[in-house]
Amino acid sequence: MTTRQKLIDRLHQTYPELSPQDIYELVLKCFDNIGEELSKGNRIEVRGFGALDVTKRKVVSPFKHATKTMYERKVVQYKMSKNILEEIN
Repeated sequence: MTTRQKLIDRLHQTYPELSPQDIYELVLKCFDNIGEELSKGNRIEVRGFGALDVTKRKVVSPFKHATKTMYERKVVQYKMSKNILEEIN
């Protein structure tokens, strides 16, 4: 897993004509857009990376006074692309 700063550094090496500040703003905008779409319940697919989807899961309450109380929680699921799976193996 890479950090946001490593991603910005790699993009700056690939595109030296862009300033690090411009790349930083671009990366933040991309992550903001992904977050907005996921919050609306939309599925995101990025070629060569994978797919992100929001699903509901039943979870046991973490509070002791609500022993074994189940509730639904929205979680983001990630499915890797075949390209990443091949790189790992």
